Amino acid sequence: MGGNKSQVLLVPFQGWGVNAIDLIPVKVFECHFTVKYMDSRLSSKSYGPTGASKYLKAHCTGDIEAPRKYPGLAAFSLAGHSAAGHLVTEAE
Repeated sequence: MGGNKSQVLLVPFQGWGVNAIDLIPVKVFECHFTVKYMDSRLSSKSYGPTGASKYLKAHCTGDIEAPRKYPGLAAFSLAGHSAAGHLVTEAE
C-alpha cells in the first residue's frame, strides 16, 4: 500500500456535514504519506446515532481507533485537523 510511505489516518474536526477532503489541503500530505481519510459521525458520507449522548469524546476516539481492526490498517499514524488534534492524542 503506497510503496514505502507510512500510512496516516487523517481525522477532521468534529463537525456535522463537513468532508475531510474538502477542508484540508492534502496534496502535500499525500506526497509523503499514504493517507486514509475519516469522516466523523454524521459528516459527509458517514452516518451516526441520534442523540447527543452518543457524541462524547470516548465515542469519537473509539471511532478513530476502529479502523485498526481491519487487515492492512493496523499500523498507521494519526493526524488531526483543528480540534481533532485533541481527539487523536486521546486515541490509543
